[in-house]
Amino acid sequence: MTTTSLEVTVHRRLKELSRRLPQALPWPHQLTMARLVARSLTTGRSALIQVASQPEYRLSYLLPALSWPQPLVLALTPTVQAQLQQQDLPLVENWEKPLLFVEQWPQPDWAGVLVVDPVVLLRDFFRRTMTVPKGVPIVFDQTQHLEAWVETALGVRVEPADWQRLRLSLPPAQAEQVLHQVTELAHYLLTNPNPTQSVPQDLRRTLGGLLQAIQPTLEPWTRFTEHLVTDWPLWSAVHHQSASFTLYLSPVPVAAALAPLWSQHPVILIGEGLDSQKQAPAFRYRLGLGEMTTVQFAPDRHEEEVSLYLPDLPETNHPHFVARILPLLGQLVLTSPGPVVVLVDSYALRRQLGTYLAAQFGSRVGVGRVPTGARPVVVADWDFWEQGPGLDPATLVLVNLPFPAWDQPLVQARIHALKQEGRDWFREYLLPVALGRLQRGVNPVRRTKGLVALLDNRVSWRSYGAVLLEGLAPARRLYTLDKVD
Repeated sequence: MTTTSLEVTVHRRLKELSRRLPQALPWPHQLTMARLVARSLTTGRSALIQVASQPEYRLSYLLPALSWPQPLVLALTPTVQAQLQQQDLPLVENWEKPLLFVEQWPQPDWAGVLVVDPVVLLRDFFRRTMTVPKGVPIVFDQTQHLEAWVETALGVRVEPADWQRLRLSLPPAQAEQVLHQVTELAHYLLTNPNPTQSVPQDLRRTLGGLLQAIQPTLEPWTRFTEHLVTDWPLWSAVHHQSASFTLYLSPVPVAAALAPLWSQHPVILIGEGLDSQKQAPAFRYRLGLGEMTTVQFAPDRHEEEVSLYLPDLPETNHPHFVARILPLLGQLVLTSPGPVVVLVDSYALRRQLGTYLAAQFGSRVGVGRVPTGARPVVVADWDFWEQGPGLDPATLVLVNLPFPAWDQPLVQARIHALKQEGRDWFREYLLPVALGRLQRGVNPVRRTKGLVALLDNRVSWRSYGAVLLEGLAPARRLYTLDKVD
């Protein structure tokens, strides 16, 4: 099928669907994006598509996938797979192309659409067990999570129970050495209050020497031993309540690991808030992506404008900051016509704000969860919000800007890697990641045309503030709360 004929077919099917079910295509760029996907499939040229807040763009890649006569892969998270099955596929009539939700390619000459979890796909690719033939295009949706998928698929995790399994597989003398190593690690990690920590080099060397001497044959120990001699960061998640810890070896940076995938398969990467620029230079560099078609769809200026309130407050680390924002939070909750979400990364401050609001608004308030009932008030961190709890707030309160936390081991490793390469680690990593999280965090409010209250005043006086504020457009600036419609 030629480029023109596939584009015409997809255009016609979308127009027919629009006439039959007008409410099925609320996103104004549906036709444009579908034609871009069709063109990428027929030309074999990879593409990076940045979408805005509407989730209904899935038909823009589903219809080209079903209309194209060649095989392809849709790499979708379980949540998106469920949306595809329950919401999108029922809208599509009379398709004949095979479509399977399985983890393995059925047979070499199969010409259907394989829908698979991206972590499973990447894991099989890195372990060289992937059965998808070379040259088959892969469509990744929600590409903003691609780095995390790679770290999950390629990284190695050692759970507390794995130490016991290792000890039971060894002679008594070696088992005693392992117990001594666990005790030494636990003493260091559990005396530090941080929930995630890098493992010091001396402890890493001791552990590596022990495992090299033992040469364990159990998983995950074989892969852990193999990658412990690399420069991958070794870090831990500490479980203080159970006095235990989990060790992680994570690939940082991920570009080198992904290079073979990019060379063997055309890809269409679709994501939200990937980069401030259409060409996505920072995102593409971190992922090792070469030349490709790049497109960026902005929010609709008339239909998706939010109200932006920037109160005059001290800096977030000022001793009077909390005292100033507490009554403001109460006012924002009282005046909100619908759900309120308060995002704050500090665990201690999150608990303090949750306690304060619960004292005023009772069971309406949930910390790290969405309460049942009308007009819930959710106090959570940015990671919780990124997981998509399924709430479109009328008011979103951003206590802090979502910069990656400097004390996180993987953040430190990414900054170190960029420094080693002589790159601008702030402009190429911290700032684009913060901007993307800010855009994705605000996008649910666009569906309610609600209020965003940004309490971190660094946007008003730091040099990067203009970039962040521009990334929130379209937004109508408010100077007092009584101006809210």
